[in-house]
Amino acid sequence: MNGFSCDAAVIGAGAAGMAAALSLHERGKSVMLIDREEAMGGSSSSASTTASAFSISERS
Repeated sequence: MNGFSCDAAVIGAGAAGMAAALSLHERGKSVMLIDREEAMGGSSSSASTTASAFSISERS
């Protein structure tokens, strides 16, 4: 693979993939983050809304 070496490869640069890569990096692992798109962010990189405000809360 072009001479790259890493401890872990994370496939998908959406929110979960970036969180996994960050968590591994914080534990001292070398990480390769791979995505099919040029921009990271997964579905959120192209999301849009017409709402002026919204809230997110935990379910109980």
